[in-house]
Amino acid sequence: MRTSMLPSMILKSARTFLATAIVVAVMSAGVAGAAPTPLFSASPGSLAKRFSAEQTGRVVVGLRRGMSASALSAAEQLGGETVSTVARGGFAVVEPPAGVSAEQFAQQIAGTRGVRYAQPERVVWAAEVLPPTDSDYQSDQWNLKAIGFPAAWDFALGDGVKVAVLDTGIMDTHHEFAGRTIIGTNTIDPGASWRDDFGHGTHVAGIIAATMNNGVGITGIAPHATLMAGKVLDSDGAGTDSSLAEGLYWAADNGADVINMSITSFEYSPALEEACAYARAKGCLIVAAAGNENANRVGYPAVFPGVISVGAIEQTISAPPFRRAVFSNLGYELDIAAPGVAINSSIFNPSNPLATGQYMPWNGTSMASPHVAGVLALTRELNPTLSRDVVEQVLMQRAQDLGDAGRDQFFGMGMVRADEMVKPIAPITPADVDKDIPGLPLAAMVASSVDGTLDSVSDADDVYEVHVLAGSALTCTLTADPGTDFRLELFSRTATSTEATPVASSVGGVATYLPAASGSVFVRVRAITGSGAYSLAYGTEYTPDPDDEIPGTAAASTVLTGTLDRAGDFDDVYAVHLEAGQGITVGLTSVDHSDFDLLLYSPEAESVNSMTGLVAWSGNDMGIPEELSFSAMEAGTYYLDAKAYVGGGQYTLTYKTGNASKLSISGPSTCAWSGSATVSGNLSSSTGVGLAHRIVHVWASTDYTSSDPHWSIVSASYTDLTGHWQTSVNPKRKTWYVAQFSGDSIAASDPYPYSESVAKIITPRAYLTRPTVPRTAYRNRSWTSYGYLRPKHTTGLHSVKISCYRYENKKWVKRRTYYALNYYASPYTTKYKRKMSLPYSGKWKLVASVTGNTTHVATNSYPRYVTVK
Repeated sequence: MRTSMLPSMILKSARTFLATAIVVAVMSAGVAGAAPTPLFSASPGSLAKRFSAEQTGRVVVGLRRGMSASALSAAEQLGGETVSTVARGGFAVVEPPAGVSAEQFAQQIAGTRGVRYAQPERVVWAAEVLPPTDSDYQSDQWNLKAIGFPAAWDFALGDGVKVAVLDTGIMDTHHEFAGRTIIGTNTIDPGASWRDDFGHGTHVAGIIAATMNNGVGITGIAPHATLMAGKVLDSDGAGTDSSLAEGLYWAADNGADVINMSITSFEYSPALEEACAYARAKGCLIVAAAGNENANRVGYPAVFPGVISVGAIEQTISAPPFRRAVFSNLGYELDIAAPGVAINSSIFNPSNPLATGQYMPWNGTSMASPHVAGVLALTRELNPTLSRDVVEQVLMQRAQDLGDAGRDQFFGMGMVRADEMVKPIAPITPADVDKDIPGLPLAAMVASSVDGTLDSVSDADDVYEVHVLAGSALTCTLTADPGTDFRLELFSRTATSTEATPVASSVGGVATYLPAASGSVFVRVRAITGSGAYSLAYGTEYTPDPDDEIPGTAAASTVLTGTLDRAGDFDDVYAVHLEAGQGITVGLTSVDHSDFDLLLYSPEAESVNSMTGLVAWSGNDMGIPEELSFSAMEAGTYYLDAKAYVGGGQYTLTYKTGNASKLSISGPSTCAWSGSATVSGNLSSSTGVGLAHRIVHVWASTDYTSSDPHWSIVSASYTDLTGHWQTSVNPKRKTWYVAQFSGDSIAASDPYPYSESVAKIITPRAYLTRPTVPRTAYRNRSWTSYGYLRPKHTTGLHSVKISCYRYENKKWVKRRTYYALNYYASPYTTKYKRKMSLPYSGKWKLVASVTGNTTHVATNSYPRYVTVK
């Protein structure tokens, strides 16, 4: 499940979403008979995460080349304050003015001159570390034996290779790093120490490069590699997309051969994608954790092009010897797998910072990713000039296939093999690489031009690869020496050779191409006649589509098709007019290996990047069509949003409007504790015609007024021919009941949309037994009286009152009052007792009572009679 279930939008197949959201949609209380309060709400870690993710309140602003000053000036004129600028990444972090949210400020500045994109700064996290569950685990580094050690160490130890660990830092005082030179920086708190203050980065670094033969602890995969500590996460394991992006630029500019990111987020960041493309263009091999949510998707940055995404596997005691770890994310974006369960490594414990030799076995894709990074360090030592693309290709080819033949969604291409990756690899010279696709990589956000020479006889082609974001147009300008005929051709990301048909071309001059999705664009400079030098200038410019945001485009028909891409164009918004009481039923299907969601916003909504105005949504798992129904409370323009959650491709959106439905509920305000109460109501069209043979569910909540109420279905019943429904409930404490009609399928010929009733409150009477008395009572002689109270009450005085009445002059007169002590509580029962005595002889009546509270109404027991002698 991805979202918590609440009656206002009960999805036929939904899911919870394990995440790190701190934004909670708080639902105000509702009472029976009052105007209904929508019960659609998001609990921590569910829908609030989907839209708010976790944000810092600041905005990442992409800057156009040569226009950064005007863009930042415009931001300041809007009241923003520039916090930092990352020139290499072409972006700045801006603090919005007081009272303006990050989403609002991003919208205000997005269309400003000089701005390429504007997006709220997102929080990224160290991939969650899960403790091992096997108490008999022995720290023998089974993980290294599984992937081909110690045999691989006969060929390489990582000498001369730099591995950047972008994480929480590395504690260099640990035994495993003592005396080692570690290069470090801190991008989450510039100027502060890069050393670890959380523990996660030290564990990851130990897997990669813990010292060999030091007589203690463990051995790293590449023990002679030089570590680079990029502290991009704070002491809680949290950072931002901008701090991670800056860490990537730092690592690439300081000569990192391999970069490891045991970090995940489910929110796309253009700044982070461009940083990955920059590091790749610098020749870095980039490895990232797939994530630990057991989800049908791989997190960012692992899904970015050219980043090696790593899932986790564990060892078994029976065939097959390895299996996917239950927490590891899966999907066809997964590249490779590595050990990720019970991985023993070095740790830094913030609660014991002076300890220098601590170790602990941890689980997670955080532990799997550095296995691959370490193996790549061995490969890079043996093949320092081999192209990045060739190394990545060989890594996949030489993996140990564990699942279906070839790539599958559970293991990618299989388990990494260190012993295979230290075997010889046939070199490919740069002269061969630039002859055809994919060519030589260029970092579009850093270099704006590249120079070269061609000869139409001996060297007629230079091919380049430029990474372009969806929605951005790539413009290339070619100038060449006089007397030459050099031509320019652009190829889409699907092209495998320059024999394909180009998507744009020119004879000299300018060629422009706007790709439909993020990815590589291949640029070919071709010499037709002559020889000489040329200069190729290139750059990108983002042009947002009008359907990306409210007000979107008017729905031209009831069947709409389009394409989406989570890495770029991830929203298509359609405007639909509804009259008051009119219903709408919508369905959405998408291609395989993509996960698109469906949302509906009310007329007061201003952005599809906010929960404000969101009235209905559907977020089923990959492969399950989306469907929602809604009845308009007011006339106006509503907004349908098809949103890419994972992947990209084509979709079909179908909707119907027309009918509306109304649902009522009634019942008693109280009943006996755990007794039966009948609730009933009517389901009808907006004109009052009963809707027969429909299913009505009744949902119950005992914490309706909390910020995160829990709901559960307690009954389901069919409406009769008049639309009437009826069922029984058994409240054990104050309970809110809501009736809910899920709506008819969009495939129905005459569908009625979703509707729900107001809340009906039923508060039971407490069950209170009569106080006990002795068979023979004597005045002023004490005894212990006891009884039972349901539901359970807190142990202590003054919960149950015992009133004692004496029969005098033909009437009962209260003569004494006792308060009983609750001394035992079972899940539903409290036992009360009180030592008491009666001062006069005669006939007495004892009555126990409790006052009303939030659980039950005030209740009296039946009387107990006793004759005192």
